[in-house]
Amino acid sequence: MPPKFPLIPCLFLAATLFAAPAMAQQETPITVMVQSSSGTPFATTLGNAQVTMRDKITGDTLASGVTDHGKLGLSLDLPRPTPVSITAMGPLAQQQGMVSATHDMLLIPGKDYSAGNGIVMTLPGVVVDLVTPTPGQVMTSDAEKDVIMTAHVIGMDGKPAEAGRYEVEATIYIGSVIAGKTPMTAGSTPGEFTAKARFPGAGTYIVAVTAFDAQTKEGGVDQTAVSIIPGAGEQQTTGKKK
Repeated sequence: MPPKFPLIPCLFLAATLFAAPAMAQQETPITVMVQSSSGTPFATTLGNAQVTMRDKITGDTLASGVTDHGKLGLSLDLPRPTPVSITAMGPLAQQQGMVSATHDMLLIPGKDYSAGNGIVMTLPGVVVDLVTPTPGQVMTSDAEKDVIMTAHVIGMDGKPAEAGRYEVEATIYIGSVIAGKTPMTAGSTPGEFTAKARFPGAGTYIVAVTAFDAQTKEGGVDQTAVSIIPGAGEQQTTGKKK
């Protein structure tokens, strides 16, 4: 007759054999490299880029920081393989040109994601900075007077735009209607573009400057509002009788 074993010790033995070991966290080094479409690091002169890493399952933020010369180094303690979503957004100092890019991947605990350039992300686009007219500028209506428009166009790598590569235009809107459009030509300094325009009369206008790269299909825009008031020689006849 086979020996009998007490029930409680047997249950304890089975629980010991099949209990899952606790998952130890493992340090996982990571470098995120943010670059422009030209393959060079994202410009520090544009205010760098914000990088945020989230757990795709829980939505929790695992890490967040700002790049320095295009790079952000960090380390995570991961208990298990973790699917993440990494978002890069910039430029932080020129928000009219801000774009974002997202990269989904699986992080395996203990693996080295910092070797070489690390995890590489690309932020496309160009930054347009409209210098004149200045925001909210008030000018007197003069049908014979040209208004000088000046803008600077810079790549995400911080390099001035090449005049022969970018199509830079200034468009004048009154409401949602286009009141005029003119191409802008290279100015006296690298990345500077200028044009002359005339406003059709008194009113509030939006001046928008766009830059378009026909090779990469990347673009950027900046805009401002301008108020044109009647000149001294103009008569305001509204509400008056002769």
